Amino acid sequence: MENENENLNGGIVADEGRNTPLFDDSAGQPEEGYVTGAYGQGGEVPVQPNVNGYAAQPAPYGQPVPYGQPAYAGYAYRQPLPMPAEFAPPRGNITDAVIKTTGLTKLYGGRAVVDNVFMTVARGEIYGFIGNNGAGKTTLIRMLTGLAAPSAGSIALFGNDSYAGLKAARKKTGSVIETPAIYRNMNAVDNLKIRADLLGIKPDFGEALKAVGLDDVGNKLAKDFSMGMKQRLGIAAAILGDPELLVLDEPVNGLDPEGILEFREFLKYVNQARGITILISSHILGELYKLATAYGVIREGKLVAEFSKSALDSMSRPYVRLTVDNPVSAKRALADAGIFQTELSHNNVIRVYERISELHILVQTLTGAGVVTLSYEAVTDDSESFLISLMGGMRA
Repeated sequence: MENENENLNGGIVADEGRNTPLFDDSAGQPEEGYVTGAYGQGGEVPVQPNVNGYAAQPAPYGQPVPYGQPAYAGYAYRQPLPMPAEFAPPRGNITDAVIKTTGLTKLYGGRAVVDNVFMTVARGEIYGFIGNNGAGKTTLIRMLTGLAAPSAGSIALFGNDSYAGLKAARKKTGSVIETPAIYRNMNAVDNLKIRADLLGIKPDFGEALKAVGLDDVGNKLAKDFSMGMKQRLGIAAAILGDPELLVLDEPVNGLDPEGILEFREFLKYVNQARGITILISSHILGELYKLATAYGVIREGKLVAEFSKSALDSMSRPYVRLTVDNPVSAKRALADAGIFQTELSHNNVIRVYERISELHILVQTLTGAGVVTLSYEAVTDDSESFLISLMGGMRA
């Protein structure tokens, strides 16, 4: 091959230990291709088309192609998809989707605040929607709930994407977006009565308030509530009428640690006992990890990844973090010793995903190859670091 960074069909392949999508100028149709291994070495291996859309990894998702080894037979599309190969595959094959967006886009002043988003939320999930402030979380949620119109693309709720179908589906949806919509000069029960009148229902207000820990506020006016109490009142209003879908935008803002714990347990309860599907956005990663069963990560308006809780645990599995004077030489030395599950990071860091309990052997291997190890440590839980890297931060 004239250029070892190209496959036989003209697409881009492994670079710095990762596969990137294969594509050409034609759109939409899969085709066979060939890729080389890490750093352009290892020979060519055929790539078969499949719905995943990306070249498969020899290790679990999130790991690079081993140095000097051929890339395993994987998948290719003629057009690139928005999710990098090292992340989990798209979830578009979910059949019982409560939320499904297709190419959803929102433009403000010609700028895409939400950019070509394909999101899938399955029935019964607690879907953690993650992104930095300004990433597009609230704008996308406003489109889902009908508070903003898409510039392009489509939304389906409970399988309905027509105007009438979406209108009916949103009646089965409770939501709290940004700040709760409450009447400051009314007490908690009167606030709920207004919501109930709009829905045309006669619920048990006491039960709704008890569910969120506001059953003892009496006639206290909402203007005298703390921020946390206002959030709880908004949730109580959202669950009136037993919705099948609950959409919450940064709902733990203003809650103290005890309130966050109670709120988390409440959401688990309504999800498991009532079967309510929940979409919850937040930038508090540790809290979402304890709650969500699936995740979507948005960065600069693009949905860069979707995966289940089990996939997240797999992608953020334990590793050894080594800081060395020459990471490329270190990666090569480890490969020569039969240790292929490694990944280069920033600041002269190399991550090793095998033989984690044998730190001394890893260091000895590098020393024997003339590589100086400046520091090393075993990392057992890195889910938060992994999510931060997807959000646009750096992963050590």
